[in-house]
Amino acid sequence: MSSLIFKNTVLFEDGLVWFSVDEKVRPQIKQGLLSLLADNEEKKVKASSYGIGSIASVEVPKNLWDDFLPIMTQAATSEPYNETIRSAAMQTIEFMSDFLGSNSATLSQQHIGHLLHCTVSNITDRNTKITEMALKALARILPNCSENFKIESQRQLIMTAIISAIKMPQEEIQVLAF
Repeated sequence: MSSLIFKNTVLFEDGLVWFSVDEKVRPQIKQGLLSLLADNEEKKVKASSYGIGSIASVEVPKNLWDDFLPIMTQAATSEPYNETIRSAAMQTIEFMSDFLGSNSATLSQQHIGHLLHCTVSNITDRNTKITEMALKALARILPNCSENFKIESQRQLIMTAIISAIKMPQEEIQVLAF
């Protein structure tokens, strides 16, 4: 419940309340939430992802958290494969994409590139839960990927990921891929 209140407070009036928090305190809050992503307790990780996703959805489009997407991209694509870290990163990206809503149009092509890399890299048969999160996030950012679809290699990468998801045996994955 507290993560929902936090999210609603951060998102209120496009971050009005969040941006009223002292500039020296905001990084401390973000760092505290980021550190919880590595926790072993799933509820803490989800609450942290929820909070971070809400902050990122108001800060990233305004270029106020420049290292957020590179950090999440690294966590979501790092090798060797670490299911816990990837899951936390993809959950955070999924929440951020959801909270962005119509504001996703304000993301730069660099932001879209990071989000595409995170999502497409995690549409695999390794972990159904992570694949579901990646597909949900991808569905939310695809409307802003027209420039990416003009580049054949990127279009092929996106389409290959979606087609591979459609071919997976899990019905919930197939439904999300359509």
